[in-house]
Amino acid sequence: MATPKVVSTTPLSPAPVAVPKKTAARGEYSKTANRRAEILNAAVETFGAGGFRKGSIREIADRVGISEAGLLHHFPSKNSLLFAVLQRRDEISREKFPLDGDHGMTSLLNIVKLTSYNATVPGLIELYCIVSAEATAPDHPAHDYFVERYQNLRKQLVRAFTSLGDNGDLQPGIDPLSAARNLISLMDGLQVLWLLDRTSVVIADEVLRYIQGLLVIDVPVAETVSEAMIVPDVRAMPLHPSVQPIYNEPVALEKLYEDPASGAEHYVVRYSPGMIAERHRHTAAHTIVVVDGKLIANGVVLGPGGYAHFPAGVPMHHAPTLDSGATFVIIFDGPFDVEPLE
Repeated sequence: MATPKVVSTTPLSPAPVAVPKKTAARGEYSKTANRRAEILNAAVETFGAGGFRKGSIREIADRVGISEAGLLHHFPSKNSLLFAVLQRRDEISREKFPLDGDHGMTSLLNIVKLTSYNATVPGLIELYCIVSAEATAPDHPAHDYFVERYQNLRKQLVRAFTSLGDNGDLQPGIDPLSAARNLISLMDGLQVLWLLDRTSVVIADEVLRYIQGLLVIDVPVAETVSEAMIVPDVRAMPLHPSVQPIYNEPVALEKLYEDPASGAEHYVVRYSPGMIAERHRHTAAHTIVVVDGKLIANGVVLGPGGYAHFPAGVPMHHAPTLDSGATFVIIFDGPFDVEPLE
């Protein structure tokens, strides 16, 4: 059985930098390494949650329990801390989803898993997109870092596609170098689209679809979803506003999971107090579990732990009470559309 993957509401905290135990510290060098690791872990969490612009030196210092001056002693500027975070991001990716194996399919499956994992740390995706664009200037301090990063990634993907070609698994006429370049371009472009509108695309699905089109064999999709997806507290997840036709205001939501095989989709949704919702129906059966606040479902008030299931096509109405918002998980059995009934 695969080891469950924990999706933390504090992004990237499941894989922190190793902090030396205090009892093992010896001398100033050990103390400095210990403190730098603590700062870097805090920076990864801060930038991962809110992005580079919103994350401040003061906030990172507060997380570690030191002054701003104390932080700047280890990282003289926010930019130097930024580069260290980018490097740590790459280290985590390599640890979780290695691409340097000789088995081409394993490497490509890990690319799909990586894009799915990245969606749990939107602040770091935003950080990467902004800095990589700025670093196209030759005099940018991160220029060489990104040039080398792309070269290494391209080599790893060429190796994966070449391995598949040697096994006769690639479509005729597929050039490994071209396939590698196109895959990198696809992932980077999809990240920008996703940041602009997180409901517009599921990056992992598009990447999987592209890879499948290059092969003469089926991608073992089950392997891409074999790890458990565990969220310690959905109430603490950062949500984004989404405009839907059945509400009088944007609704806060975030996709938890989408099964590439069945199309089932899981969301965490938060209603603000007094939000008005129209009667509607969905083309897929779905289940609602309330985790916080009060939700009215077809006239019945549901508190935390409340449950409701609606078969496909059944008219329904759910909205928060006037004095309380509501946070709930909604699970659709497959692809769905919404049809307003009022």
